[in-house]
Amino acid sequence: MLVVVGAFAMMALRTRETAEAAVSRYDAVLGTRTMPYLEASLAERVRRGRLGPAVQVAVVRLRDAAALADAFGGGGREQARAHLAAVVLETLPGGALAGHDGAQRDDVLVVLPAHADAGGWLREVERALVEQPLDLDGDPVVLDVRHGVLAGPADELRALVARARTAAAERDVAS
Repeated sequence: MLVVVGAFAMMALRTRETAEAAVSRYDAVLGTRTMPYLEASLAERVRRGRLGPAVQVAVVRLRDAAALADAFGGGGREQARAHLAAVVLETLPGGALAGHDGAQRDDVLVVLPAHADAGGWLREVERALVEQPLDLDGDPVVLDVRHGVLAGPADELRALVARARTAAAERDVAS
């Protein structure tokens, strides 16, 4: 009996360490200013065995999920769209994400592994940001192509992705 209790205690400790490692990794990528309320969510998902430190996850408000999936869809981006939609549904089965004060947030965070960028939409978003930088009340949209991170207010992100898709289509026609 004592051995079983000890084994469970070790497993719980290891899970906690994994959760902390996952949160640290996301903090390093996003910066603690970006979306600090994600820390508890990520740690809880690791504790429940739903997220390992090497796994990427997408977190969005449910009402934004369909619009974002549509924005990423079309042309050669169907794989990225399907991946995003699947991860969104898997990530938030119970409702929208709440901030520290319990209020709903309009921010969107999309984290995708590199292999989901089949259509190159992150590169297009990067180009769009270079052409027209966004800085919303001193809190800029965050883009880290290497880690597949795109974060910012939902409406601005949808407009940004739409511009990127238009630019990609124009380049396809020109070539």
